[in-house]
Amino acid sequence: MHNLIPEIEDWPLHRFGGEKFTPRFEKNKSVFKPFGKLLKIPIITIGGTNGKGETAHNLKYLLEREGKKVGLWTSPHVLSIRERFYVGEVISYQALLDQFEKSYEEVEKKDFTLSYYEFLFHVFLNLCISKEVEILILEVGLGGRLDAVNYLDPSLTAITSISRDHQEFLGNSFAEILKEKLGITRT
Repeated sequence: MHNLIPEIEDWPLHRFGGEKFTPRFEKNKSVFKPFGKLLKIPIITIGGTNGKGETAHNLKYLLEREGKKVGLWTSPHVLSIRERFYVGEVISYQALLDQFEKSYEEVEKKDFTLSYYEFLFHVFLNLCISKEVEILILEVGLGGRLDAVNYLDPSLTAITSISRDHQEFLGNSFAEILKEKLGITRT
């Protein structure tokens, strides 16, 4: 297995390219629609500029202390792609590779064009279903309104601090950026 680790780390990169933001939200909505029906569990989506990851990890810790089996989606990863996929435990490389292949077959059959980030999110949701997590915590990757986590309707949303970031995608003014980040909220 040790020899396969670099291959597993690079598996999605070779098929989906690098981690660049490609807004295809409306086009790819239907590939994620079935997950909304399958995941009848509480979903917490966390957006903002700074503090999203720390907030998500602290919330995971508190919920696990209460005995909940938590699925945690974070991005980007620092050392290993496995950091993005927490499903009650850190996922093994073999389980991750198996799910990469399963999700890839599903996506290919339906002829969808997912970004690297969207594909990894698809993998994560399949893992959450197979591991029967009780609650999902989703950290927004970029913005909010067009982020893949927004394919699912959250039970609760949280916005951490907001400042100017990713202006080429979110807009130049604070109001434009805020509007994009508030896109994770529901009425």
